Amino acid sequence: MKWKENWPYYRKRILLVLNILVIVFGLIGTYEYYRPRIDADWRLVTAMLYGTFKLYFLSPTISVEAPITPLYEIAKWIAPFLTSAMVLTILGNAFHSGRNLFLYRFGDKSILIGDNDDTRIFARNLARERQTRVLLYADTAQDTGRSKSYGEDGVALLTHDWRQPPDRETRAQIRGSRFNTARHIVLLYEEDLDNYAVFMTLIQSLKPQRPIKMRVRCKSQTLRDLMQSMLRQAQADNEALRYLDIRFFDIAEMVAESLLQHEKAPLYAVPLQRLKGHTAKSAQAISTACGTTHVLHFGFNDIAAWLTKKVLSAGTISLDQKV
Repeated sequence: MKWKENWPYYRKRILLVLNILVIVFGLIGTYEYYRPRIDADWRLVTAMLYGTFKLYFLSPTISVEAPITPLYEIAKWIAPFLTSAMVLTILGNAFHSGRNLFLYRFGDKSILIGDNDDTRIFARNLARERQTRVLLYADTAQDTGRSKSYGEDGVALLTHDWRQPPDRETRAQIRGSRFNTARHIVLLYEEDLDNYAVFMTLIQSLKPQRPIKMRVRCKSQTLRDLMQSMLRQAQADNEALRYLDIRFFDIAEMVAESLLQHEKAPLYAVPLQRLKGHTAKSAQAISTACGTTHVLHFGFNDIAAWLTKKVLSAGTISLDQKV
């Protein structure tokens, strides 16, 4: 259901509205209670702020026998629920984090480096397959909502900036997270140079003990060639690096290929439809029956660029006419 998928979005806004109500109602309630009792304006303001703040800690400054307004009573009940929700969220995140880090120690390991929207989808799908334990490295600590989402998906989270030159902390992370016995290492930064920096750090620090599939997100063919060259040089000094099986990928290219390889791709579906009921006597007759292939793009981005490149070759069906 859509509301379940969008629950994190609604939850944030519900909590925001409830917090605003607590603050507004609390300030109004404390003002009406303290106004007749405090003459100094600055003391009145601090009493209002302190009284509202204390509502979140289940210890209101106004006693239960005191005459209060309905607004203050509402704020007094809502605030503890918000505090409880925050505490339960923190405890839940800590539980998921500890559980995922513990389970990561067992079975095949996949390590993802670089947190972005593409990583989020990939990590979730990989963790749901239950064939490998997934560890994601982010540069900085995740916000509560994102950390909770990763935790519930079974993705272990750690923080370290792998783009920096290798140091003691880097080597400690490699030992602690068992990089040298991982099954997959995937570099998923959006920028090629970021992935290049991580790659250089890893080949200076890794000592693989088993074959490791390393996949690097990189658009630039120049950088791909450079990384291959650097790996060959590193392998001459570190024989263990020969366990690394490095491949490069570009998400836009992969999407374009999937669109063309689909069995119902329009690029091929239309010519095949034209061939139905046609009795082919020669290659020329088939080519003529297929006709001209037309491709129309609405908008242009990285996917469209790759799609255009691949269509020019994969879409050449007719012997006489171009795409």
